[in-house]
Amino acid sequence: MNISHIAVFISDHGIGHTARLAPVLNELHKNFPSAIFHIVSGVNRFFLKERLQEIPEQQIRILGTKISVGLIEEQNSVSTSPCKTIERWKKHWSQHFECLYGDEQDHNGIPTENSMICEIEQFLEPYQIELIVWDVPEIAPVMAKRLNRKYGLESRLPLSIGISNWCWEYIYEHSMSHISLPKSTDEIVGNIDGLDVNYSKLKEEKELMVKQCRSLYSIHGKTDIFIQLPYSTNELPFGSDTIIESTENSWPITTTIKNTKYTKEYMKDWVISKSKMPSNKNYKIMMFSFGGLSFPSPTLLQEKQLEWNIPDDWIVIVMCGSSVENRMPNVVNFSFLDLEKENIDFARDLLLAVDVLVGKTSYGTVTEVLFHKIPTLYLERYGMIEHPYTEKALIENIGDSCVSKVEGDVVINALPSLFEKANTVLNNMITQQQKNKRNDIDFDGGKTITNIICSLLN
Repeated sequence: MNISHIAVFISDHGIGHTARLAPVLNELHKNFPSAIFHIVSGVNRFFLKERLQEIPEQQIRILGTKISVGLIEEQNSVSTSPCKTIERWKKHWSQHFECLYGDEQDHNGIPTENSMICEIEQFLEPYQIELIVWDVPEIAPVMAKRLNRKYGLESRLPLSIGISNWCWEYIYEHSMSHISLPKSTDEIVGNIDGLDVNYSKLKEEKELMVKQCRSLYSIHGKTDIFIQLPYSTNELPFGSDTIIESTENSWPITTTIKNTKYTKEYMKDWVISKSKMPSNKNYKIMMFSFGGLSFPSPTLLQEKQLEWNIPDDWIVIVMCGSSVENRMPNVVNFSFLDLEKENIDFARDLLLAVDVLVGKTSYGTVTEVLFHKIPTLYLERYGMIEHPYTEKALIENIGDSCVSKVEGDVVINALPSLFEKANTVLNNMITQQQKNKRNDIDFDGGKTITNIICSLLN
């Protein structure tokens, strides 16, 4: 089957979803070298282009619009907030879907002008989309069904192929699992849209969110094939007409880190030059990286940074969602825009300089850590059901003595114990370098998934 136009929907809840799907897109380009990729995602354009190294820029179109709610975290925390997630979902449903599916019927009507459906349809209008590839956003199967009706129901096009461990409705279903059950269901547990809610009301709102989200994948969506990665669930929202293909390993899918422009020594010198520290010393470099999010907010960073007591032999890189003024000599703040201006790729180049990484156990972060063999201090992600599996991947493939759990307060305040742990895991990594299990990991998953897709297209 010849493919000329591929629509790609990538969840923009952080950047790990892009890190995971990009290898598949690069491999699809090898199989369909003249195909145009129409990418719909709110992920930073620089990060997208960094990861899609093998596709010519003239064959990539990007509609930079926010398409996913994901899970919203508590302020200044890496723990998820059911109340904030529900609040964001309600706005998402109201703006984009209620006019079409509010009465639970599929009217195939005209979306409102401020709906992303309208924006996406205009973006794709001039082209005949043969294939839609997506990693988890519920808008993708919805668009597949709408385009299929436009092209004619007798047509199979566009083929809709999802690639993920789960769908968002499953995550939402379990989004309250980390909340302790109150003594009374009438006890106030949070606030939604300015109104206090008790546990019973929160559960009711959560169940409505799950129902609405599930309907977008099933009743209102079209999914021909769902390639299910491991660490998965049997609770999938699709009908009997969806083919489920399972894979043995999800980590191979994620990496496109190659062709580094610089050496480790060059990148270390570059980071030191961005600090206000003397350049004639040897430094260990720690990075705070929390996926596509800041640390965990620019406001908190500005509050806390001046109180940090960083040892003289350490420099700390803080990855931020946007540019933040640096006010300490041994701290360097970077946003992706800052890196783009200097032609420094985050995954390929900047991580070369990092001796110890501090962050969440997110898809992108774990993949990059595994590839570069970086000793890691990680925070447990309360409310994120995949945390035990990403944690397991770190421990088994980097080595249990080279990774360590760390508490949020220790990181936020950069306490002395943070650097004590960092020295321990770094020294363990140096002494156990020959025992490292990095070579046990197969990093050819993009090709594996693409082979599955191509076999199903024929």
